Amino acid sequence: MARLVAVLLDCADPQRLADFYRALLGGRQLWAKESSVGVEVPGAALGVGVAPPYQGV
Repeated sequence: MARLVAVLLDCADPQRLADFYRALLGGRQLWAKESSVGVEVPGAALGVGVAPPYQGV
């Protein structure tokens, strides 16, 4: 049986998007760095970060 543990999102402003989802879903902030923020929400964790720009091959 599969179980959802975490969802990771890429964005330009991790703290702002994490704050939005924390307010929307409830929960608490797990960590905050310049490049990523972790939020624990009911039933899962949410990671929001800045990924390097895609470099096509």
